[in-house]
Amino acid sequence: MSEKLNDRPDWDGLKDDVNERIDALRAVWENIQATEIGDRIRSDLCMPALRLLGEFCACVEISDEEETDG
Repeated sequence: MSEKLNDRPDWDGLKDDVNERIDALRAVWENIQATEIGDRIRSDLCMPALRLLGEFCACVEISDEEETDG
């Protein structure tokens, strides 16, 4: 990543992009036929993506404690 530390990410754009891709992955999963090819798509495309998403979620811990600004 060549961005400077002080550069601000486009959080809204990133969130929209990630949500769109999760929706697309879900659509593939839900609409794929139970065939040999469909099973391979789920195991070779969907499952690795879901594992990566799970790893990300495990890295970003959300606390129930009240957050404070600053």
